[in-house]
Amino acid sequence: MRAKDDGTRITQAASESMERAESGAGARGWTPDAVSLRAILDAAQDAIVAIDADHRIVEANLAVERLFGRSRDALVGGDLGVILPTAMAATHRGYVASVASGQASPHVGRTRELMATHADGTTFPVSIALNALETDGRSIYVGVMRDVRAEVAQREELIQRRDELHVQALINRVILHARTIDALLDGVLKALVGALKVRGRAGAFLADEGQRVLRLAHTVGEFDADFLAREAEVPYGSCLCGRAAVCREVVTSPSCFKDLRHDRPGDRSNEHGHFIVPLVAEDDLIGVIFLYTDVTPAWDDRRRELFETLGITTAGAIRRLQVEAELRASREQLLYLATHDPLTESPNRRLALERLEAELARGRRTGNSVAIAIFDIDHFKAINDTHGHLVGDAVLREVATRLSAAVRGYDVCGRFGGEEFIVVLPEASAEVAGEAAERLRLCIARDPVRCDGLEVQVRASCGVAACAGGGSSEDLLRAADAALYRAKDAGRDRVEIAPPRA
Repeated sequence: MRAKDDGTRITQAASESMERAESGAGARGWTPDAVSLRAILDAAQDAIVAIDADHRIVEANLAVERLFGRSRDALVGGDLGVILPTAMAATHRGYVASVASGQASPHVGRTRELMATHADGTTFPVSIALNALETDGRSIYVGVMRDVRAEVAQREELIQRRDELHVQALINRVILHARTIDALLDGVLKALVGALKVRGRAGAFLADEGQRVLRLAHTVGEFDADFLAREAEVPYGSCLCGRAAVCREVVTSPSCFKDLRHDRPGDRSNEHGHFIVPLVAEDDLIGVIFLYTDVTPAWDDRRRELFETLGITTAGAIRRLQVEAELRASREQLLYLATHDPLTESPNRRLALERLEAELARGRRTGNSVAIAIFDIDHFKAINDTHGHLVGDAVLREVATRLSAAVRGYDVCGRFGGEEFIVVLPEASAEVAGEAAERLRLCIARDPVRCDGLEVQVRASCGVAACAGGGSSEDLLRAADAALYRAKDAGRDRVEIAPPRA
C-alpha cells in the first residue's frame, strides 16, 4: 500500500503545483482533480516513472506500458531494475542511494541516454530526464523517458557515414601523393585499419594473372616470418583471398577457426575474422586486400558498398602507378639503348662525348684540367679474320670490362666505335692521365681473352691528350688521335701523350 500512497501523494503534489501556477497566471478557475491529473499523465506520449529512495516504482503512466511492454499495475510497487539491464540497475541503484544520502548527482536535472529492458528481454536505448521532488518529507525521483532507437540509429548512421567519408578522404589523399605502389599500399592499409577500427593487421596481394597466383606485396602490423614465408604466394581459389580473387566480390569471415573456407595454415595465433577486398580495375584483377577484424565483425550493405568503392579506387591507383612505372622503364630502356653500346653495354660515342662536353664546361668554370685517353686494339682485324667475329666480339666485351673495372668511379669509359675505346678523366693533367692510361694498357694485356676454348692475347695502343681551363672537344679529340697514331707508328702496345697546346 505504501507505493500506492506515494503515487497518490505525487498526483496531489502535482495538482497543488498546478493550482499555484494557475492562480498566479490568472487562470479561469479550473483546478484538475486527481482523476483529471491521471488523465493528463496518461495522455503524455513520453513514459513517466516515479521512484522512491528505495528504488521502488511508486507511479507510472500508460506510456510506460507501451514502452516496456509491462502493465502499470505490475510495475508500481516493484523495483526499477525490472526495466533496466542488470548491470545498469545496480549502477542506478547506487545513484539513487547517494542522492538520498544528501550527495549531489550529476544526473538529476539533466537528460541522458541509457539502455532499458523490454518485457521480451530485449534492450533498447531511451532518453531520461530525471528530477527530484520532496513530498511529505520524502524524496521522490521522477523520470521522463522516451524511446530513442530511431534517433540513435540515425546518429549511428551519420557517424558511419562520417567514418566512410573520412576513410575515403584519407585514401584519396594517399592516392594523390603516393609515387610508388609500396607507398600507396602502406597508406591505404593504414587508413583502413585506423578509420574502420578493425584490428591493427592487414595486408595486400598483387595479382599475377599469367600464373594465377597472388603475391604478398605489403603488410601493416605484426606478422611473424613463418606467416610471411607461407603466404608469399597464394593460388587463385585457395583460402579466403584466393576465393575473392576468383569471384571478385568482397568476402567476409566470422572466424579463422570456424570458417571452413579458411583452408591454409594462415595466422592462427588468435581467433579473428576477416574482410577480404578484391582490387579490380576495368575488369582486370589487380590484387586483394585482407583486413583482420574482431570475431563476427559487423557487416551490412553499406559497408560492402564502401569496400567495393575503395577496392575500385585503390585498384585504379595501382594500375596507374603500374602503367607509369612501365612507361618510366620503357623510357629508361630507350635512353639506355640510345646511349650505350649493345655489344659491350658500355657508354657509346654519344654518351661519352656528352660527358666530355660536360667536363670541359666544368673545367672552364673551375680551371681544372680534363684529359682523355683513346685506346685502339692492336691487330683487331687479324683477330676477326683468324678466329671469327664471335671471338672478336668476346675480345671487345672483355676489353670494355677490364677498362671499366680499372678506372676511377667518376671517370667515363665507353666504346668510341669499332675497336676504339675512350676514357674521359676529369681533373687529370696530361701526366696523371698518361700514368692512368699506362695502367689501363697493362690491364688489357695482363691475361689472354678466353673464348670457346681459345686464348687470344690482346694488346692496345693509346693516345692521351689534356687541356686545362678551356679548349674544345674537337681539339682534344684531334690531339688524342694524333698521339694514338704515333703510338701505332712506334710499334703499337704503348701510350703516347699529346704535347701541350701552345
